[in-house]
Amino acid sequence: MKPTILKEMLERRPFQPFEVRMTNGDVHQVRYPNYAFVLRTMLFIGDPDADAVAFCALDQIASVNIPQAA
Repeated sequence: MKPTILKEMLERRPFQPFEVRMTNGDVHQVRYPNYAFVLRTMLFIGDPDADAVAFCALDQIASVNIPQAA
C-alpha cells in the first residue's frame, strides 16, 4: 500500500471512516482521522474508545475499504 493513498483518505473532507485489512486477516477500523498517522512504511491507528493502538506495516496491508451504509 502506498502511503499517499492512506494520507488522501485521512485528509478527505468530510472524513469517511474506513477499514484496513491485513494479509494475515486482521481488520482495523480507522474511525477518527486525528488518531491515525502514516509514515513511509507504517500506519498507526489509535482507537480512543478501546484505548488501543494498531501498528500496520504498509507492505502487509491487503486492502482498504470504506464500509457501505446499511
